Amino acid sequence: MILHFYAILYKIEHIRGHFMAQATFSIRMDTELKKEFDAIVEEMGMNATTAFNIFARTVVKEKKIPFSISIDKEEQNLTQNQLCELLKILNTK
Repeated sequence: MILHFYAILYKIEHIRGHFMAQATFSIRMDTELKKEFDAIVEEMGMNATTAFNIFARTVVKEKKIPFSISIDKEEQNLTQNQLCELLKILNTK
């Protein structure tokens, strides 16, 4: 629902011409991920450019990534276990 609001707001601003100079932003993405992303944002009534603009505006406004980024606990524990093993090896030398 919030994304629809931002998409509508973005379209209204675009129509009114409230935009400053435009810049090109290029990213690399897995082909299949891009297809899925494009399909989802199209269902929301926007394209990838609009979705990324909404994301960028939200980051700038809130001064943070608008969702949680974390490491899987199992992966984190495995890394800690590997570190402990490495320290044991280093301490025996």
